[in-house]
Amino acid sequence: MKNQIKNVILFVAIFATILFTGYKAFRYGAILFGGTDLETRKFNMALYKSGMPNPADELVYALQWYCNWDNVFMTDHFKEKYKNRRQIIPNINKYSRISGGWDHELESNNIAYIHALNKRNIIQIITGDRKTITDEYYFECFVDENGYLDDIKLLKHQVVDSATRESIE
Repeated sequence: MKNQIKNVILFVAIFATILFTGYKAFRYGAILFGGTDLETRKFNMALYKSGMPNPADELVYALQWYCNWDNVFMTDHFKEKYKNRRQIIPNINKYSRISGGWDHELESNNIAYIHALNKRNIIQIITGDRKTITDEYYFECFVDENGYLDDIKLLKHQVVDSATRESIE
């Protein structure tokens, strides 16, 4: 009986180690090869006649955990000022999903919005609390002559209930 328990524990430990190692390898590969290189993206833009890069989309892409900043239309100035995504939004790891785009009402002002859905904690899952919280960020985007994202300025940050869109703070 003791040998069976030892074997089960050993199997679970080995299985957990394999899963953990596989997960880490996946994350490393996703970050290392995360996205299409700039030359391919430029070719696709020319092929589909899409014109200049969209800074709001580039900002959303830069905030993803798997993003390789060498594959984003941003200037060296931007990369030097913001070394990684945590310098754009300091608590970014608390979000489960990030999306965004242009604020169409203010599109002429280059205002990008970011919707960041907060991760649910174990207490919310156990108690069945279905309330989801979203942080909304509004950034003014500054671009260079090539349309590359050069700088951003945080204009507004608000926390809202995702279902009712009511402000929580």
